[in-house]
Amino acid sequence: MTAYDGLEMNHLDRYAAALAALRTSSNEGLPVSGESDRLRGLLSRIGEIAADDGPLRVFSSPARTEIGGNHTDHQRGCVLCAAVGLDTLAVARATGAQMVVLSSEGMGRPDRVDLRKTDPQPVEAGHSAALIRGVAAWFVQHGYRIGGFVAATTSRIPRGAGLSSSAAFELLVARIFNNLYNDGRISPVEMAQTGQYAENRYFGMPCGLMKQRACALGGIQLIDFGEPLCPVSEPVDGAAALAGLSIAVTDTGGSHADLTAAYASIPHDMSRVAHAMGVEVLAEVDPAAFDARLSMLADTLSDRALLRALHFFRETRRARALADALRAGDTPAFLEQV
Repeated sequence: MTAYDGLEMNHLDRYAAALAALRTSSNEGLPVSGESDRLRGLLSRIGEIAADDGPLRVFSSPARTEIGGNHTDHQRGCVLCAAVGLDTLAVARATGAQMVVLSSEGMGRPDRVDLRKTDPQPVEAGHSAALIRGVAAWFVQHGYRIGGFVAATTSRIPRGAGLSSSAAFELLVARIFNNLYNDGRISPVEMAQTGQYAENRYFGMPCGLMKQRACALGGIQLIDFGEPLCPVSEPVDGAAALAGLSIAVTDTGGSHADLTAAYASIPHDMSRVAHAMGVEVLAEVDPAAFDARLSMLADTLSDRALLRALHFFRETRRARALADALRAGDTPAFLEQV
């Protein structure tokens, strides 16, 4: 997630150079001067919300992209995903109190979260304060320490663009709690679970675990969700096949930030098909058996639900094929699947 968090912030230019170097391989980096400007801005903002009474630490959490396996995680399929160079950056300081004060650039007043209350607060649903509280609650439930901090954040991840700005934020908060109060001992896999818990139970988004795992683990990962409590992640070296290629994100001017209901309809539709086949999730369905019963299923299920089931089967196969092509360094095979 980051190569430089947990360090006292005494040499701004050194951290800026580390940030720039961290992003060089993804072609998403800012020059050192750009990273220095980001850090200076954070220092200025955190000075506006808290007294200078202790060392600051620097944290970063990346965005992620789906290479293959769209909407397969909640049905226990496979996903090929990757962290990318766009990130949410923070400076933070422990306070020892039971209050988190977090200022997100461009979001108005800072979030103020009283850590003595770890139950979901309905008024916070859909807001960043819910994610902070949800992450804190997960830590408490699993026997880890929490404590107050002040933080200022800035993000290069566009909201509602499908790059998981919410997961990056969740993992950023988890990283801060982990380093400030738990000596950094919590694994990336556990922190991914933290983010999903906060988003499902507190924020109100019924997401799977893929995006949090991608943000937490970094690099390119093939994730098999066949065992939902313990998904298997395999790092994939795609350097040879991806040499000279870049992922482009187009700004369409739209956003899916307010499409929670539409998002929730996808696992709902897929689950209806699975139940019609006598199982819980589509990963337990034999695609050949689905094809054989398609006309019968069409009598009781919508075309949309059936098309989404077809999508699941094809995407799970495609995720594995893409990973195989990357491992083999076979660029044409990779591009054919894309």
